[in-house]
Amino acid sequence: MIIFSIFLTIFLITSPSFIVIKIANRRKIPIWIAWILSIILVWLLIVFMAEFFHYQKTIYLNSFDLDDDGFFSGDEITPEQQQAMQRVSNDTGRALAPITGAIFSFIYNCVLFGIYAIFKKSR
Repeated sequence: MIIFSIFLTIFLITSPSFIVIKIANRRKIPIWIAWILSIILVWLLIVFMAEFFHYQKTIYLNSFDLDDDGFFSGDEITPEQQQAMQRVSNDTGRALAPITGAIFSFIYNCVLFGIYAIFKKSR
């Protein structure tokens, strides 16, 4: 499951840039507009994936709440529940996803579009 998540994440982060480049070539859109659009799309995917994984962990944690009162009482607290609670409460990565996602998206697209520009000029 973890390997599938890693491959899915890599695919989702890399595909918008290649799709935008392909569309920009067909429709004669300026490369800087495609670059900005690609940065925004990759950033949105990173933030969405961070929220999705947080939501997934929260659902798993809520599965330990047997009486659905929103609190964990004596019988509901198990080592597995505590581990799930730790995963949900350690949310620094999710909280910083918009910032780190923007930085990653900018650098990733600068490199990708730089390589694209070099290959386009060499043709």
